[in-house]
Amino acid sequence: MPRTSRAVSKTGIYHVLLRGVSKIFNSEKDKPEYLDRLAKCKEECGFYLYAYALMEDHVHLLIHDGGKPLSTIIKKLNIGYASWYNTKYERVGSLFQGRYKSEPVESHEYILTVARYILQTPATHTSYNDYLARNKYDKLTDTKIILDAFCSNDYERAKKLFSEYVNEKNDDKCLDIETKLTDTEAKNLIPKDIKNMAKPERDAALKTLKEKGMSIRQIERLTGINRGIILNV
Repeated sequence: MPRTSRAVSKTGIYHVLLRGVSKIFNSEKDKPEYLDRLAKCKEECGFYLYAYALMEDHVHLLIHDGGKPLSTIIKKLNIGYASWYNTKYERVGSLFQGRYKSEPVESHEYILTVARYILQTPATHTSYNDYLARNKYDKLTDTKIILDAFCSNDYERAKKLFSEYVNEKNDDKCLDIETKLTDTEAKNLIPKDIKNMAKPERDAALKTLKEKGMSIRQIERLTGINRGIILNV
């Protein structure tokens, strides 16, 4: 069966989902390598990066292609990282599963929605802190277009409003893989009285739940813990 044509964004902005055949990151130490390669690819291809989240077996990116074919950008990024990963772990074969997935992002409102969706994934490496950094220039993420949507003339206020927006309860639905865990399965992983744990133990437990594939929304719903706390562990 022939492949369906990929939808082309009139704005050049895409939400991209890259999924591994198994793990893309065997440990947390692999993620800085991926970000270094993402930064190098960004510089060489001239695209803009608005948000990212690195999961154990998939990656979310919100990018503006900068006039470069999206396929060229993703191919360059995937080949470079896969070669490094295969060498490090003495493996052969494809690291990424089939074609990458993408959806056009063609309205200002949906840019914000996708950015929030990506930043609320259960990932330990996201671009969230880039938006809250003191130095607004020395970052991988191009934050201006999104922060300006909240306040274009006051950087500190823009950061505050952005953080509030990201932490709002919502029912956003964007491009993603299927949820790994049902609520029944997830409940069996949640420690008893997690809300009453001391902060270090609670945060460690929340981090484990995220690493096991529970979404921010799922953790919040099943534990009653504020999403802002979950997002920042």
